[in-house]
Amino acid sequence: MFSLADFVQAQNTGSVCIAKFNAPASGQKTLGNPTGGDSFHEYKIQIGDKTAFGSYDEGVKISGLSVRKKYFLKIFRDGDLVQSFGFRFDDKLKNLKYCLWLKDLYQTWQLWEAGKSSACSCK
Repeated sequence: MFSLADFVQAQNTGSVCIAKFNAPASGQKTLGNPTGGDSFHEYKIQIGDKTAFGSYDEGVKISGLSVRKKYFLKIFRDGDLVQSFGFRFDDKLKNLKYCLWLKDLYQTWQLWEAGKSSACSCK
């Protein structure tokens, strides 16, 4: 059974789903083959004081993030920082779930509202 405090806490938190990574493909990298020539990497995502490792098998969720805080998101590939940026949850959205996904062709990361990206599949 949930208490009022649990309900209030749930209303004041958001989550970020880290989309599963596409496996590397053989051949040259092209628009039609965006993972061509890539290799497998270990990705670590840090949002504030929470850390998660991305997966090639399934999406990974970081939850319990306060919607009132500004976050600094860091992405590490094989231990090296490759991208970082700040973000806030938009409390005007009904759904405080975001999707973080890797754009394979250019190896850049995107953070979108979860419903606007088909890349995410966290439970």
